[in-house]
Amino acid sequence: MDGNRMTGHGVDGTPSVTLLRDMYPALRRPLDLFAQLCTLGFALLIIAAGSYFAWNSFSKNILAATMLEVPLFIPQLAIPLGGLGLFMQTLVMMLTGEEVSNPHAGD
Repeated sequence: MDGNRMTGHGVDGTPSVTLLRDMYPALRRPLDLFAQLCTLGFALLIIAAGSYFAWNSFSKNILAATMLEVPLFIPQLAIPLGGLGLFMQTLVMMLTGEEVSNPHAGD
């Protein structure tokens, strides 16, 4: 088992670490649930911090330093919206039981 298999790149080119899943196949589902719970927590952190960031700009009427003077809360809303998307996708994976993809399955 070479290091590239355990910390290689997935099918979609994203880094993946499958060491524990490969060593303990019986714990695959609990390990996936733990990773998904951590992801939900991270998504909540992004939503909370991004919302605070955008609310601060909105409440202080902070504008972009450009000729258009766009209110900064508008582009800053992308942060909590991205966190919401991450939260919803992870929640769907947890509720449907969709397995976290293993890029090395079948090797």
